[in-house]
Amino acid sequence: MCQAPLDPDQPPETRPFCSPRCKKLDLSNWLEGNYRLPRDLLPEEVIDLPAEQQEQVLSVLLGEQGKPRIH
Repeated sequence: MCQAPLDPDQPPETRPFCSPRCKKLDLSNWLEGNYRLPRDLLPEEVIDLPAEQQEQVLSVLLGEQGKPRIH
């Protein structure tokens, strides 16, 4: 996150990040949807997901109002 070089003596619980702060910032980016898959999911990939994840994927694709989201 901060581009700091990694210390070889860094505790394993923060690797591959330089600090707990950078680790939390990265997780936050994932949870907020700032990171995206480089391609659309294929229908068979969605079908293979557990039902809860299928619902999440559909809600993202359709948006809160049931309308397709434009990126």
